[in-house]
Amino acid sequence: MFILKEAIMAAMDRKLKVIGFAEHEVLAEFMKKIIGQDAACNAATKLVMTFKAGMNDPLKPLGVLLFCGPIGVGKTALARAITDRHFDGVGPS
Repeated sequence: MFILKEAIMAAMDRKLKVIGFAEHEVLAEFMKKIIGQDAACNAATKLVMTFKAGMNDPLKPLGVLLFCGPIGVGKTALARAITDRHFDGVGPS
């Protein structure tokens, strides 16, 4: 059976509304912490929203993120923002 991307996104939106998450709020939070890295913030938002909606396969990793670039572009800041949002701030500081 072929499931359309729109149907999956609609189901995800419904589930997220029930648990109180809005994609634009998560994206705004990331973009407030990481300035000038819109593509990275969008990718991180999609990852967090997929997990929080329960749309991921529990037998597979949630995602693999490779943060690369020169010093000072926000790699560590984005990793910490994802940790704060996804794991409720648990982790080394």
